[in-house]
Amino acid sequence: MKKQVHFVWLEGVLEEAAARKILACTGFDVEGAVFKVAGSNSTFWQRIKDRNASAEAGLVVVGFADLEQDPCAVGLIRKHLPHGVAPGFVLRIAVRMLESWLMADAEKMAAFLHAPISKLPANPDEIDHPKRELVNLARRHSNRRVQEDMVPEAGHTGIVGKGYRTQMENYIEKHWRPRAAAKRSESLRRALAALENLARS
Repeated sequence: MKKQVHFVWLEGVLEEAAARKILACTGFDVEGAVFKVAGSNSTFWQRIKDRNASAEAGLVVVGFADLEQDPCAVGLIRKHLPHGVAPGFVLRIAVRMLESWLMADAEKMAAFLHAPISKLPANPDEIDHPKRELVNLARRHSNRRVQEDMVPEAGHTGIVGKGYRTQMENYIEKHWRPRAAAKRSESLRRALAALENLARS
């Protein structure tokens, strides 16, 4: 019988698709789980003590956020939860962004972007801005439809195009393999291991 997740706390909308796939492959039952999106990194951390309290009260809680430009995931968690993370709360940080984990499945991402696999980073956790790197790969290699969705229009100041989320959700749901990606992303490997330990507890 699979372990039930009660609450999933996410930094952004795209994390929900990734979280559902990660939880499925690590042996959790998400039927009936509440998925809640913070909408920003700051809001995610503002509510983190509430999520930790829910885990202390007996709920199984999972959280996913980006490290972004913070120097250390452990230090970031200690800053916001100085008294520690509750045993029932798996809080994992993508180094440096969710896009690191997505690019780490180099075979599937290369096929999705129509890019040579050699152009995918060998260690995406070490990239300063994975989202920008992913968009640049689409700009250089993808077909017109993917480029129009993922790459911002000329003169637009944003990092991603208007269809970026749709394309990435499609990639996550139909192509991305968390276990394959974990071979190139240490932060994802640790996330899977932590979830598997909780699933067995």
